[in-house]
Amino acid sequence: MGMQPRSASVRSAAHLGAKRAAVCLTLTVSAACSDAPPPESVDALSYEALPDGDRATITEPFSAVHDLIELDDSLAVVNDPREGTVWRVNFARGVRQPFGRSGDGPGEYRSPAAVLRLGGDTIVIASAGPMPRLAMLSTTGTPLGTRQVELSRTDARTNSSAAAPFDEWPPQPSASDGRGHLYGVRPRLPAGFEPLSLDDDVRTLVRFDVMLARVDTIATVRPTDVRRARPTATGVEMELPLGDFEVSDAWTVLHDGTVIVVDEGTYALTAHAPDGSTRAIPPVAYTPRAASTAAWQQYVDSTRSALLAMVSGAPSMVEGAWTVRVPDAPAVFPPVLASATRRVRTDGAQLWVPVPGASEDGREYWGVLHADGSVQGRIALPAGRRLVAVSSRYVYSTETASDELRVLVRTPRPASLMSSPQ
Repeated sequence: MGMQPRSASVRSAAHLGAKRAAVCLTLTVSAACSDAPPPESVDALSYEALPDGDRATITEPFSAVHDLIELDDSLAVVNDPREGTVWRVNFARGVRQPFGRSGDGPGEYRSPAAVLRLGGDTIVIASAGPMPRLAMLSTTGTPLGTRQVELSRTDARTNSSAAAPFDEWPPQPSASDGRGHLYGVRPRLPAGFEPLSLDDDVRTLVRFDVMLARVDTIATVRPTDVRRARPTATGVEMELPLGDFEVSDAWTVLHDGTVIVVDEGTYALTAHAPDGSTRAIPPVAYTPRAASTAAWQQYVDSTRSALLAMVSGAPSMVEGAWTVRVPDAPAVFPPVLASATRRVRTDGAQLWVPVPGASEDGREYWGVLHADGSVQGRIALPAGRRLVAVSSRYVYSTETASDELRVLVRTPRPASLMSSPQ
């Protein structure tokens, strides 16, 4: 018998409970886990500082940088979704210029959600929405055509145990491989306000080509950065999203088409090969980092304020006040801190996984793994720096400029973390 839908408040408690259980199964974090081997000290973890010499920057700042496609030693294509613009940047000259054209014609785009490389010579600019639009351009920006992702919606009323039905929409392209395939997750949305059950609140990860001649299901993954709400007697109650404290499934695609799914609660990897075979990789050893009360409260205050500001004055189908439900404070951070913007990165061969650092200093820390899950090293970015992309030669990141704008920075990879070029 299937699990029935729960309220948002019950889901929060279950979500945090599952997270703690996952950590407990892997490491000694409480008396209940006394049979687990004692973890190494947090201080024993060695993080190499990202070298900042030989840096190259783009002088004009960006509102945000979500995707970056390296073209050669000096050129890259960058997506700034807040500005709705894709840029071609030249690190040798430190300048940028628009890439392609905004519009509805062949090869033109609006509201770019992702920028991907399709094989060697084609760039795909994907929009978000019920039927994502794929604008295809050459690496020089010449329009090559447009496709629409028009996979039929799936009505779960006939194939799910959920009391509340949901629709599964076409995949949102967010990754590609070196063989010309795109990858994306099919959004699964409840038909009403009632949240999905724990069993049904997963998304289908698929592989497809731009002609949709073949669509392959890779795996189901738990979503990240999901914002849930439910009607109450006095209005609408939103569940506080858990951000860095959330446990979901991160994933990325290697150059050969192997999909790596990372369980954020256990740091276990699953490799889905192009031939359809699946291989479980033992969890990566890690040290749990306690979540201080101050860090949790700071996150709660800023996130709650941002949520209430977002819905202030917005039209709603439900009358009444908007409130935010805050779950109990978690005891530890999960071993992987992936989110919609802080994703697992790859140069096509390695994995760069966002992880907690040894202290709450606001810096980004990354574990660098081989595809077999073995740790090659750990890297700490300078304060205020955010990782955007890695290639076989460079690390791309942004740093805060004036007015919260971001400056794009390129630095050589540390010699100890080099991988074979693809």
